[in-house]
Amino acid sequence: MNTKIIFLILGLVFLIQEIKAQTNCDESTAVTELDINNVRAGIFPGADMWWDLVSAPKYEVPKGSGINRLLAGSLWLGGIDGSGQIMTAAQMFRQTPGNYNATDFFTGPGDSCAAPYCMQYDRIWKINRQEVIDFIGGLPATLDMQQFPGNYSNGNTLAPFVDVNNDGIYNILDGDYPAFDIAGTIPDSSDQLYGDQSLWFVFNDVCNIKTQTGSSPLGLEIQGQAFAFISPDPAINNTTFYRYKIINNSSIVLNDFYLGFWAGTPVPADFRRGSHIGNNMAFVLDDYPFEPSSGFYPSATGIQLLEGPLADPGDGIDNDRDSIMDENDERCGISSYIVFENANGLPMGNPATPTEYYNYMKGINTSLCPCTNQPTPFMYPGTSNPDCPCNWEDNAPAGDYFFLLSSGKFTLSPGDIQTITYAVTWAVDSTAGNSLNTLFAAHDTIQSFFRNGYTLPVGINDMQHEIKTSVYPNPFSDQTNIYFDNPSGKTFSLIIYDVYGRELKVMNDLSHQPVILEKGNMKPGIYFYKIYNHSMNEVSGKLIIR
Repeated sequence: MNTKIIFLILGLVFLIQEIKAQTNCDESTAVTELDINNVRAGIFPGADMWWDLVSAPKYEVPKGSGINRLLAGSLWLGGIDGSGQIMTAAQMFRQTPGNYNATDFFTGPGDSCAAPYCMQYDRIWKINRQEVIDFIGGLPATLDMQQFPGNYSNGNTLAPFVDVNNDGIYNILDGDYPAFDIAGTIPDSSDQLYGDQSLWFVFNDVCNIKTQTGSSPLGLEIQGQAFAFISPDPAINNTTFYRYKIINNSSIVLNDFYLGFWAGTPVPADFRRGSHIGNNMAFVLDDYPFEPSSGFYPSATGIQLLEGPLADPGDGIDNDRDSIMDENDERCGISSYIVFENANGLPMGNPATPTEYYNYMKGINTSLCPCTNQPTPFMYPGTSNPDCPCNWEDNAPAGDYFFLLSSGKFTLSPGDIQTITYAVTWAVDSTAGNSLNTLFAAHDTIQSFFRNGYTLPVGINDMQHEIKTSVYPNPFSDQTNIYFDNPSGKTFSLIIYDVYGRELKVMNDLSHQPVILEKGNMKPGIYFYKIYNHSMNEVSGKLIIR
C-alpha cells in the first residue's frame, strides 16, 4: 500500500510539472530585422536585441558592410516595494553562473500565462508605412497587417490601430489598419506607430520564474516598438529608435524605480566607452582601421535617452537639468552611467542578485572621479560632468565590457504608465575624435527631429513641388532614368550622394529628360539624389542599387 501511495504521489508531482510546463511562458526566440535604412538590427520580442542568441552580434551599420557596432542590448527595470524588498527585471546574454537559459522576460502582455497564448506573441509585427498607404489605396494587406494584435483577450485595445468603423475590434476586413498617422489626424498623445518601418511587440515579467536576476515579478507589461526612417540626412538614416510603454499591472507601489539600458560591444574589437551627461548619452568609439577601398573610418555609436520617465511631482529635483525644478510633466534625464566587465565574482563584474542589478541601475560602482577622489554615478563623462571637473576618459585595457545607461528615480504605482524612447545613432569621420564630434552633432539633429514629431528638418523634407520627379526602374542594377518636370525650360543640376552625405556624382546643365544614371562604381545600397537650379527650386529622392 505504501508503495502505491509513493507512486501515486510521484505521478501527481509529474502531472503538476507537466501542467506547469503547459501554463508558463518561455523566453522569446523569434528574431526580426529592422532594416529600412542604413542599419540592420536584429530584434527579439522579449526585451533583448542585437544578437543571435548564441554569440554573434546583429547591429550592422552601414548595412551590407558586415561590420557590427553593438553586441546585444536590453531594458533593465528595478524598484522597491512597501516592505523594502528590491525587485528587478533585466536581461543580458540569458546566462547566469550555472544557468545558460536565463531570462526575466516572457512574450505576451501577461493577461494570460497559458503557454499557447504566450506563443502567439513570440513574434514581431513588422510593418512599413508604405504598406499601410498601399492598403488604404486598395492594395492587399500584408500578413503582419492582417494578424496585427489590436486587442487583448478581453477585447480591449492592445496594439494601436485606426478603427475605421469604430467597433473597438481590429479587423482588416473592416478597413482597420495599424496606426501610422497617414492622414495627420492622430493626436501626438495617442498611441501610434512611428517611422518608415515599425516593429511592434509585447512582453512581461510575470509569466514564469525569473532566472536572470532571480527577482520576484514586478507585475509589468511592456509594449515595445523599434522603428527607423529613411532620410537623406545621415544622422537620421544611421539611427534606430526604441519606444517602450511600461505598464504596472500589479497591486504593488514600486518606489525608487529606475530604468536602465544595457549594451555590449563585439569582441575582440577594441572599443572605448564614455558618456555625455548633457546629451543623455552613452557612446562607444571603435578603432577599426581606415580602409581606403571601402571608405570606413573609426566611428562612434551613441545610445541616447530621448524621452525619459515622468518624474514624481514636487520631488525637489531638477531631473532634466534645465535649471527649472518641478515644472509640469518634467521628465528624468540619465541618472547614471557605469561600465562593468563580463566576468563573474568581480567587484565590477556581472551582477548576480536583485540587489546587485538594482545598485548598478542606481549607479553605485567602485570607480572614483580621478580629480576629486569622490564617488560618482557617471563613469567616463569626459568634461561633461561639473561634479567631476576633469577630462575623465576610458583608458581601460581592451577586454569584454558592458555598459548601463540609467534614469530615475520615480514612483511606479498600480496602473501607472511610463513611456520612454531611446535612439541609437552611428557617426563616422576621419578619426575617432572627429567621429565623436560628428556623433554629438547628430545628437542635436535627432533631438530636434524627435521634438518636432519625427519631422525631417527643413531643407531635407521640405521639398518644393515646382519640380516633380520620378525614377524608373528603382531599384536598379545597371542604369536608371530620372524624370523631372521642367515646363519653363530652366537648367538644373543633379547631385548623387551616399548615406554619409558625400557627393558621388554631379551633373550640370540639365534641361532635357530623362537623365540616364549609370551605376558605375557605386556599390549596392541606398543613395540619394537632389535636383536643383540657381533659383533654389529643388527636390530630393532616394535611389536603390541592387
